[in-house]
Amino acid sequence: MQSTIRHEGVSSPDQPQCEVRHNVPTLQPIDKREAARRSGDNMKWSNKNPFMASLSERYALNGSNSTKETIHLSINLTGSGIEYKAGDALGVIPTNPPELVDELISTLGWSPKDTVTTQKGERDLRTALIEDVEVHRLNKKVMAAISSSHKPSSGRLVLVRRERRSLDSNEVTETWSVDENGTMSSSDFSSEDQDPLSRIAGIGNDAEATEEYIWSRDYIDLVSEIGEYPGTPQDLVDTMDRLKPRLYSISSSPDAHLGEVHLTVAVVRYHHHDRDRMGLCSGWMAETVAKDTPDVPVFLSATKSFVLPEDPSTDIIMVGPGTGIAPFRAFLEQRECDGATGRNWLFFGDWTESDHYYYREQIEGWIESGLITQMTTAFSRDQEEKIYVQHRMMEHGSDLWSWLSSGAVFYVCGDKSRMAKDVHQALIDIAKEHGGMTSEDAKHYIETKLMREEKRYLRDVY
Repeated sequence: MQSTIRHEGVSSPDQPQCEVRHNVPTLQPIDKREAARRSGDNMKWSNKNPFMASLSERYALNGSNSTKETIHLSINLTGSGIEYKAGDALGVIPTNPPELVDELISTLGWSPKDTVTTQKGERDLRTALIEDVEVHRLNKKVMAAISSSHKPSSGRLVLVRRERRSLDSNEVTETWSVDENGTMSSSDFSSEDQDPLSRIAGIGNDAEATEEYIWSRDYIDLVSEIGEYPGTPQDLVDTMDRLKPRLYSISSSPDAHLGEVHLTVAVVRYHHHDRDRMGLCSGWMAETVAKDTPDVPVFLSATKSFVLPEDPSTDIIMVGPGTGIAPFRAFLEQRECDGATGRNWLFFGDWTESDHYYYREQIEGWIESGLITQMTTAFSRDQEEKIYVQHRMMEHGSDLWSWLSSGAVFYVCGDKSRMAKDVHQALIDIAKEHGGMTSEDAKHYIETKLMREEKRYLRDVY
């Protein structure tokens, strides 16, 4: 399915029932709405003082043949007083898996009852490692601490650089030497007789080598490799990053789901260095959080920019492959509740139509009812040649340019490293080809006029 246009139809019985509908779609100016939302309970809850919400629903969005794991979460906000809008994000504060913390403490040979002090005060070591700090990800600070406490002997070592790519994991072997001052340099030789602590200390003295080492390892990997940590429990905790909240684009309209907030989450799982691993927050929400118990710490992260147009008759174009669909599901639910008359064009893509068409039933209902004026999909693995949303944009360049020229607002949500860059370049190419502009003028139109001056090109990328 590449592009479907529907102008008329009946409402699907599967669509959420909006509690608030407007016969005459009028919205308050954005600054007044924002001021109203920032009063009262919205400001009471924060990273330091989250609301303890409960999970009311969790189900898989992928088909049974998918190797991806993407889940839909419904979180109950009853009693919080939190009032969000389509486009906002929800902050979720996870905890580290107790079994991972217990393994780390055991590997260190310490007691879980050892006392340490964190930003939350005096705690036993086990509680601090579960609730206060990041244990699943090394940082530069711990590498520097090891280097400063230990002068490595001279020697040579082999580093393996793993290049991060979306589909493949390529390894490039590099050899480095360490002199008596701990300085590293590229070498053509390797040695396996250097003691592990000296090897890690040498890595910690080189910025590039440190980056390559820490991105794929956690504290268990580090301690297992060096055999011991050269410091006290407090020393180790002091090097660890504070446990940070994870922000997720909200995938629901508050008018369509009173007292609830929905999230669309890609669960990260992988096997590395002979251990199974998973993303901290996504894995926690997929496996650990129990339903209907108040144990999900959340707070609102409001946006002032990634919002629906003030004028509900304004057309919008939404590009959201994968979990980037999240805010646009919220936008479409809100446009339906508001009775907005503007046209809606949705671009969505993923691997395959059969297993990765998230919210398909709801989307097809919107196509049938006419809420979605145009739907364009790009499933990259359904044909021999990889096709992505930016390719579909170019195919529909003439229509896209017509919408933009008529005042449509363009939104993109999702991967910042590749997709968003490719979509950005596609916009420039469309302006050049269909707007009759030079390369320089097209770039200026997209990046200055559309994005900065008119604020009709809005991004939620990560």
